[in-house]
Amino acid sequence: MEGKASPWGRLLRILPHPHSAARTPRNEAAASVGCDCMVGLYALLLFFAHSVWIVFYAVRGAYAFDSPAHRKNHPFKRIPLPLLHSSLRLLFFSRKRVSYSDTHANGIPMPRPAPAKISPMREDMIFAILPAVSRTFALSINALLPHRARRALKTGRINAKTFARGDAALASDIALAYLLCRLLDTIEDDAALPAKKRASLLSSLGRALADDVYMKEALRELARIAPAIQATPAEKELLDNAAALFARLALRGNKASILRHAGEMAFGMAACVTDDPQGAIQSRADLDRYCHYVAGTVGAMLTELFIAYPLAITRNFPRKRAEILRGNMEAFARGLQLVNIIKDCCKDFAAGRCFIPAEMVRASGLSYAEFFSESNDAQRRAAMKPLLEAAAADIDRAGIYTRALPRRMRQARLFCILPIALARATLNLLAAPPKPGSDYTRIRISRHRVALLALLARPAAISNLCLTLLCSRKTRRRI
Repeated sequence: MEGKASPWGRLLRILPHPHSAARTPRNEAAASVGCDCMVGLYALLLFFAHSVWIVFYAVRGAYAFDSPAHRKNHPFKRIPLPLLHSSLRLLFFSRKRVSYSDTHANGIPMPRPAPAKISPMREDMIFAILPAVSRTFALSINALLPHRARRALKTGRINAKTFARGDAALASDIALAYLLCRLLDTIEDDAALPAKKRASLLSSLGRALADDVYMKEALRELARIAPAIQATPAEKELLDNAAALFARLALRGNKASILRHAGEMAFGMAACVTDDPQGAIQSRADLDRYCHYVAGTVGAMLTELFIAYPLAITRNFPRKRAEILRGNMEAFARGLQLVNIIKDCCKDFAAGRCFIPAEMVRASGLSYAEFFSESNDAQRRAAMKPLLEAAAADIDRAGIYTRALPRRMRQARLFCILPIALARATLNLLAAPPKPGSDYTRIRISRHRVALLALLARPAAISNLCLTLLCSRKTRRRI
């Protein structure tokens, strides 16, 4: 019915609808954000008036609408409730869900989608990935966790205070740092990926760790290259959740130490990757340089975390002990890395990697294929004896490093003792006379031996004498 338009009708015709472009008028009033604010204010006033009238009639008992006449003459029958609903929708649509761009082709502000937020990696996921990527490290980090945190992980009842302080906070920081280093190591170890791509990706991640400005670019490059990286399912899961890992690191209080040393590791790995496994490491100096980037940075990172940890307990770390830690942190990490390099040398060569210096291979008079074959096990052991001696000396200094930790930090001492004891047992197996048919690829410590070392490590965490007996060289004939 065409007739005199009511005020409500005129207002409805000029109101923009938030979900329909057809109902949006092309005039200046609808195109301005001020119109949205006016409509929102009007909607709030209507809502407030409606609520007051509801309460008033409920108190008087007259809101039941007992008769049709009462319903017809009710004052609220004249309030346009669709207008109220549309105005409220417009209010919340314009204030909470979108932001308006400056201009559009037709002069009407258009909604801009909000950027997607990345959820930080949860603690239960962090400690679920760890055993899959490294059982040895998972054993050490589990020793660092207090009983309360282990129970929370087992039951899934994790709150903000579970990993907020003490040994649990230190374990969380170390676990995050290890996963970050493992992510970089997964990229560096993939010999099937061209060295140029690996170096580019590692450099991008190094820049992102040094400055958040480059983080989005690095994550885009990682997402593009990650499907081509050959890795285990657990390492693939770690690569897929790299953004959540970085988001979690950004929330930690000790993130500066972790990111600084991880960035140095990334740049060092980028400088060392090559497509020729025989040309990567030519001398002992090259090997020491490589070990500094992949292990020495980890030792420095752990040292800073250990020194910062007792602030909540003892208020400062003893200066002399801190000097001992800093003086032996490189040897502590390098010794563990050398043991892994020696033990896995044949497996690494089969995978297209070689960390044994070329000068040692040439001194043996064998080719690379012959040097890493099972038939030349005795010659390979004789050629790598200097590496065994260097690793044993570094493990000795690792014991000094651990003794420098205060005994009240028994969980941190236990975290260090376990890998040292396992490395010492591995060195003893490597230095023992070779058995017929044995080679480095089959050297592993039995589960019963690992369980025994884990049991003996607990008294060593509070006793320097037990620590010396567990981690020192048993005889001079062995390494």
